[in-house]
Amino acid sequence: MRDASKQAPRQTPGGAPSADSQPHFSLLSDHTCSLLIAEPNESGRCLSRPEEYALGLLVVLAGCAALAASVTCWVWLRARPKRAVLAPDGIQEAGIIIRDRYRPPVIVASCGIPVRLNFTRDEEDPCSEKVIFPDFGISRSLPAHRTTTIVLTPEREGEYLFTCAMGMYQGTVVVTGRCSSN
Repeated sequence: MRDASKQAPRQTPGGAPSADSQPHFSLLSDHTCSLLIAEPNESGRCLSRPEEYALGLLVVLAGCAALAASVTCWVWLRARPKRAVLAPDGIQEAGIIIRDRYRPPVIVASCGIPVRLNFTRDEEDPCSEKVIFPDFGISRSLPAHRTTTIVLTPEREGEYLFTCAMGMYQGTVVVTGRCSSN
């Protein structure tokens, strides 16, 4: 423990030593003692530094909690499959960006309603030059830095894979609901 008598005497605002030459501090441990030395308030208790420390700690903890909540929300939202949106012309529509992979990798669509998939190839990697839907017999070239539209009509529920020509990029169209033809 520190010896309070070895501390420098306190000075008043004019520079003279104060009548109370003993420093006031709260001791949590030898290491934190120097952080908590503070001037006494009217009641003679040293509260300013511990209160500031507690408030600072509270702000840091609140910031960490907010950051953790934001990251959790972001991860949860990104993990959810994107649902194709029904356009005014009655066709479901979804956009897929190609940059190192298909983004989003999963599209959810309703059965029996045509789906318009807008592939935007935002790279020049040769792997992404083509998209293939084997279950629909569709193979389409995708020019770099352009959007290519593919329309397909799922006639039954299930998961339909789409890939690049090399099979390295993979995505899925998940078809849900009952088809009117079944």
